[in-house]
Order: sequence, then C-alpha cells, then structure tokens
Amino acid sequence: MSPILTARVELEGTGDRVGFGPESLSDQAGDEADTLEAAASEPLKDAALQPEVKADREEPVRREHPDSRGGRVRRARYIGEMVVLLVAAAFLARSLLLTPRAHPSGSPPKPSVVATVDGPAAAAPTPTPGGTTSPTGPESPFPTTPILDPAVFVQRGALVAVATTVRNPNAGYGLESFSVTFVVQDVTGNRLARSTTKVALPPMAVVRAVVGDIRIHPKEGRVDSVFVQFGPVVWTPAASYPASGLQIDGAGLSSSGPDSLTVVASVSNLSRTEQSGRLVCEIEDAAGGLTGAVAAHVSLRARQDGPIEIPVPHPARDARVPACEIVPEGH
Repeated sequence: MSPILTARVELEGTGDRVGFGPESLSDQAGDEADTLEAAASEPLKDAALQPEVKADREEPVRREHPDSRGGRVRRARYIGEMVVLLVAAAFLARSLLLTPRAHPSGSPPKPSVVATVDGPAAAAPTPTPGGTTSPTGPESPFPTTPILDPAVFVQRGALVAVATTVRNPNAGYGLESFSVTFVVQDVTGNRLARSTTKVALPPMAVVRAVVGDIRIHPKEGRVDSVFVQFGPVVWTPAASYPASGLQIDGAGLSSSGPDSLTVVASVSNLSRTEQSGRLVCEIEDAAGGLTGAVAAHVSLRARQDGPIEIPVPHPARDARVPACEIVPEGH
C-alpha cells in the first residue's frame, strides 16, 4: 500500500492553509453538499411565500351560458316581427293618407266644381257608361276647358262684324250650349258694345261663332279691339251628340246692287229624320281678311235640300268668298 500523503500549503500573504489530504477532501465535499441543499431549499421557500401573487396572475375562466344560442334565435325572431309590423304600418298609413276614397261599384263620384271665365261655376259631368272619366285620358278627372281663338272684326260705320273659332279638345264630353260674348272697346279701353251668341260644342269639334251686326255706342266711336268671354260650362257625355245629317253642298255671293249682298248656300239633309242647325258664314276678301259675318237657323225635313239665303248687312265692296259651315245650335 502506498502511504497517504498529507500536505499543507500556506498561501503567501494570507495565512490561509490549504490541505491536500483525505481529511481535507472530505471536509470540502461536506461543505459542497450543504451548499447544494441550501440552494435547493430557496425556491421552495419563495413558492410558499407567493401563492397569492400566482393566483392574481391567473386568467379568468370564461363560462358560456348554456342557453346562449337560444337567446340569439329569440332576439332574431323578435327583430323580424318588429320589421314586419313596421312595414305593415307604413302601408296602412299610405293607403289612408294618399289613396282617395273609392266609390261603390257602379256609382259615379259626386260632381266637382269647374272654374269658368265669366259667370258662376258649373258642375262637372258624370262618367259615360263605357267608363270614360275624361276625354283627354282615363286618368284625367275633368274635361279640358274649351279653347277660343282671338277674335277678328271689321267695322262698317256704326256696325261691327266679329268672328272667332271655338275648339273642344275633349273626346268624351261636349257642351250642349256654349255662350260666347264679344266685348268691343275703343283705344282707351271704353266699352262700345257687347253681344252674346250661343253654339253647341260636340266632342272634338271646331266651330265658328260670329255676330255680324253689333251696333256700337256712340256711333262715332272707333273700334280698337274685341275680346272674347265665355259663360258657365256644363259638360255632357259624348253619347248626347248624334251626328248631324245636314251638309253644305256649296256657297256663294249674290248681289243686286252696290249696297246689296247675299250669301247663298246649298244645304241638304241626308238623314231619314228632320235635322236642324245653324248656318254660319264669314265673308272674306281676296286676301282672306274678314269683311262681314252672317248666321241663320236652318231646318230641313228628311231627304230635303235647297238654297239658304242670308243678307249681309253693310256689305263691303271687296267681299269675294263666303266660308260657311253648319254648327249645332246652342239652347
């Protein structure tokens, strides 16, 4: 066996001694074991002292309600029902506020007031049996007002002849009596004369309205203008206007002297019943200007024809051509 050597070395300048032998090694191993045990016990102490801190750092646990999906379904159903109710309320309000009241089947609406130029207001007619509510279209509530062209006139001394054209733009309604009033004025606006004539105005008709012998006051007055007024209008359905059987075969002028002039018109009745109307003529010069106007009632039996003569008051020397037509008479 080899002897165990023991050596001790004194560190220079410190006085410490380090041994290199069996005893010193065992002592050194014991010291290292104590150090390791102390190091291992430190984390355990820290862990025992910090349980509350660790609990504070834990994430909260999210728990979902077991009936959360059913709640969403109920909310969606509730929202859908509210939307349906709002839409229904909107349609109900619109129908009450914007839609006019419907009339019972087969009963016409109550008459409405139609404004007129001169005279009291007139009642609108009831619709025709065929269902037409307006001659200008099925959605128009009232007939359109008649259209009057500007009046033309000519003065011969104290007498004035005037003429205008009246148009009915309505296909479903007409006027059995239509009053046309001519107001004659001088340059200052003073009224010199006033005269009214009546005509009937069938649907879509264009008729002449004339007065040939308006006497002015004072007789020395000078006519500057003539304006036209029309009175109350009462529309009647188109079925009230049967076609007239009278027709003009020709018209001309006849004169027996410088101050004599007569319109001669050949009129015939083509129907099988007696027909009547109003023969209206404008007398024109070579350029188409008005020189006079006449009108007369005409009545012919079935299949009858013959000349109709109408004297022209205060004829003009340049009168050349009569423009004549048969118009329905107003009542």
